[in-house]
Amino acid sequence: MKNLLTIAFLFLLLTSSGLMAQEKQIKFSASPSLVLPTGVFSEILSAGGSVEFKGAYSLAENVSLSGSLGYGFMSSNLKDGGSTTFVPVMADLSYQLDKLNFGFGVGYISYSFDESVKSTGGFTIRPQVGFDVSDKIQLNLNYTTTSVEGININYIGISPVFRF
Repeated sequence: MKNLLTIAFLFLLLTSSGLMAQEKQIKFSASPSLVLPTGVFSEILSAGGSVEFKGAYSLAENVSLSGSLGYGFMSSNLKDGGSTTFVPVMADLSYQLDKLNFGFGVGYISYSFDESVKSTGGFTIRPQVGFDVSDKIQLNLNYTTTSVEGININYIGISPVFRF
C-alpha cells in the first residue's frame, strides 16, 4: 500500500509540475464526499466519508483529462465494529456541457479492512455527473465499482467539488 501511495504521489507531482508552464490549461480541485455503500456491502458497511484531490488538464474547450488521489473510510455494521479504509487512484475524462459535467474514470482502489483481513484492491470504474453551482463549486454524484477477487465493492459518492 505504501508503494501505491508513493507512485500516486509521484504521478500527481510530476504531472502538476510538468504542466505548470501551461497554467491556464491545468486546474486543481478538492472534494470531500459522503460515501454510501450499495449492494451486498451495504449490509456490512455503513455510510462513510472521503476526500479526493484532482489535477485536470484541458484537452479542448469542453474536454479535460484528470488524475486524482484520495482517502476514505466506511464504518462497519458488524458487532465487533471496525472500519474499512480505501485509497482511490483514478484517471478520468470529463465533458462539460453548459453547467453539466459528465465524466468517466478508471483506476485502482486499495481497500484495508480490519487487522484480521489483509489489504486488497482492484480495477475500478467510476461514471459521474456534476452540476456547476458557480465557477468555483460543482455538485457531483458518482457511482464507484471495484472488482476485488471476483467480488464487486460498490458505493455512491455525493460531493461538493471546490476548484482552485
